[in-house]
Amino acid sequence: MFELTDKKVLVIGLGLSGEAASRLLLRRKARVTAIDAADGAELRAVAGKLEESGATVQLGVTVA
Repeated sequence: MFELTDKKVLVIGLGLSGEAASRLLLRRKARVTAIDAADGAELRAVAGKLEESGATVQLGVTVA
């Protein structure tokens, strides 16, 4: 695989695959920003765990 250390990566959507992708990217030392249009209790829990791991997460974001 190619080097991801300090690369800025945007993950759109925090469903099962978005969460998994974010975790993989964080393990590979990428600088992860994850966004999702939804904003519910379960998603906030996922967001909190990703933020604890170093990601920046924004919920309730709409992408034009």
